[in-house]
Amino acid sequence: MIRSHISSKQLKKISHEHISYEVQMFSATIAKIKDGNIERDEHNALLESFLLHSRCIINFLYPEKPRADDVIADDFFSNPKILRSALPISLSCAKDVRFRTGKEIAHLTYSRLNITPAQKQWNIGKIHDEITSALEIFFKTLDVKQLKWFKTIVKDNTSSTYLQK
Repeated sequence: MIRSHISSKQLKKISHEHISYEVQMFSATIAKIKDGNIERDEHNALLESFLLHSRCIINFLYPEKPRADDVIADDFFSNPKILRSALPISLSCAKDVRFRTGKEIAHLTYSRLNITPAQKQWNIGKIHDEITSALEIFFKTLDVKQLKWFKTIVKDNTSSTYLQK
């Protein structure tokens, strides 16, 4: 889907200010969680932040029904098939992250009453690794000019300073 109403100026600004922020927070929160030297409340806050940023990045890379003002990865390509052919068709974590983040974090739902302690667990390592791999493909697929828009997080054409596995 080509969305002609998006200008290069808008893409540059959103890249530098907002997409980069999402990636930074995605990476920073999991790093703190993995460090493990945190209290339960701080762990929960970091986990929720990690999951919300994960969902945001998934929706950016794999939009289901984007609204006109949603920022999506396809906006960076005159031919979005270039990106779509490079990315995996989907991420195995995407459906779970979208659904559970909505029901368990972003919205106060009665569904929470039926969730067992075992069901509350998240495979954050898998979520991180899948999203990181997809982000790396996105960055590698951008043209050099666009890649520079992410200068605060991308150190070269092949990796990001914030995408550490």
